[in-house]
Amino acid sequence: MVLRLDPAIPLVWRDPQTVQLGVDPVACVVPDVGPGVERLLGVLIAGVSESGYSMLAESFGVGPGAAERLRERLRPAMLPAPTPPGAAAPDVGRAVVLGGSPLAYAITRLLDASGHRASGDDSADAAVLVADRVLLPSDHRPWLQRDIPHLAVVASDSTVTVGPFVEPGTTACIHCHDLHRRDADPAWVAIATQLVTAPPPARHPLRDAAAAWHAARLVIERLSGAVRTDAVELRIASDGAQLSESRVAPHPDCRCAAPPESDWAPADDPEALRPTTTARATAGRA
Repeated sequence: MVLRLDPAIPLVWRDPQTVQLGVDPVACVVPDVGPGVERLLGVLIAGVSESGYSMLAESFGVGPGAAERLRERLRPAMLPAPTPPGAAAPDVGRAVVLGGSPLAYAITRLLDASGHRASGDDSADAAVLVADRVLLPSDHRPWLQRDIPHLAVVASDSTVTVGPFVEPGTTACIHCHDLHRRDADPAWVAIATQLVTAPPPARHPLRDAAAAWHAARLVIERLSGAVRTDAVELRIASDGAQLSESRVAPHPDCRCAAPPESDWAPADDPEALRPTTTARATAGRA
């Protein structure tokens, strides 16, 4: 095993006899640094085997007890031990991002950089569904049927809505969200039908960046094991500086928590996706 101080953690001198590893936050502080310990620190910056560390400590005049205490004090600033050859790599959750907008690409880049991007739908532990103006039922219902957590991200005129984050069988779903919106505005079904073919909204780089960060944060938290029991929705407005948060409650008319053998309309049921007669007529006049 190689012992090495993490090169990303700076080593600074607090005074001529005291070394500090890390600044914000402080990883550890080593007091009473004599010539032998200082030379050992230089060895640990480069990296050394365990046996080499013990031999060099003795040659530098640092006794076995002092060398072990130094190693223990420095542990928070050391690189973690590598995975042994042949051992299984840690299981890292991965998410897929669906959508072709710049916002979708921004979320993809963040998940990719953090090591949480799935190679495809079949390998995904979560999904981010990115759309302009309105998210179609055919885009989100398959993920609910597969019991895979999914996050809606919808860009509108001057806002981006991140959420709800759906835990199938636990939280409200995206259809619940749409039903609540229909209740608040009876014309919403007709409006949503027309928005499907509307031009994409104008992009604002700061608003998209804020939305991408919040979306990636929510997904990474979920992939790390933080399971929510409520469907959170973030609304990012203006240049990204305005943020509001709300919860989406299950809608009484939605059967998202119904068992598979129930009569709830599946995602491939055309009647479940077909707009109402009023919506079709309104869209035809647009």
